[in-house]
Amino acid sequence: MVTTLKVGFGDSAVTVGRIGHGLMMMTWRDPNFPLPDEEAFEAIKAGVDSMPAGVKLMLNSGEFYGPNCSPANLQLLSRFYATENLRRSVTTINAELGGIKKMDLFEMARVPSNDEGHFQHLGMSECSAKTLEKAHSIHPVSVVEIEVNLWSYEEETKKVIATSKELGCGSGILVRIKPLGRGFLTGTIKSPKDLNRRHPAQLAIAWVVSLGDHVIPIPGSSYECQAQLENLAVADIQLTGAELAEISEMLHLWQ
Repeated sequence: MVTTLKVGFGDSAVTVGRIGHGLMMMTWRDPNFPLPDEEAFEAIKAGVDSMPAGVKLMLNSGEFYGPNCSPANLQLLSRFYATENLRRSVTTINAELGGIKKMDLFEMARVPSNDEGHFQHLGMSECSAKTLEKAHSIHPVSVVEIEVNLWSYEEETKKVIATSKELGCGSGILVRIKPLGRGFLTGTIKSPKDLNRRHPAQLAIAWVVSLGDHVIPIPGSSYECQAQLENLAVADIQLTGAELAEISEMLHLWQ
């Protein structure tokens, strides 16, 4: 079972966990009811800290993932890594110590690197297989992000997954996928009986993982630590041939 993948090409390729974390729903919401930074940071940190040494968690953000297509999501991510957040952390620690003991050493859990320019690898989003081939012929494409879930598994989607595998040739082209049907399987809508054999969200993610060794699901529903850790744990789950055959039959009937 593949639990890590390489993103990118050459010496700058990055090792990431098999399951990523989509951050869009942390800020794609009514601005009158924002998600507190503390809750968002706790969920992000839980995922990052769960990765083994030398492995990064793929965090999926965007410049328009906020109310009215604002950059609120990037601003959230910036605050998570910001120097100001370090100051907040130090202040919190000192406040908890209550003056009884002064900190001798403050160690950061991680330091974001920006030594090699604005970005190292190129990715595409919502493209066709033909467009991917054309783009890759001009410059290596490391990541393709497409919408794939149990309600959206069309013929062109299958072609993109197959093309990314073919063009990757072991060099690290991946498909980042949104597997949870935008909330349908996360508990917002309850199924009477047919999806209760496994946690439905985990079942959806495990199915996406089964689509190829180059596939990284990025479920974006989880801003609670427990839900995030449950999603990441799917990397260790492998559906049986019988389970995959049953899902395939269901998809065929729905289509």
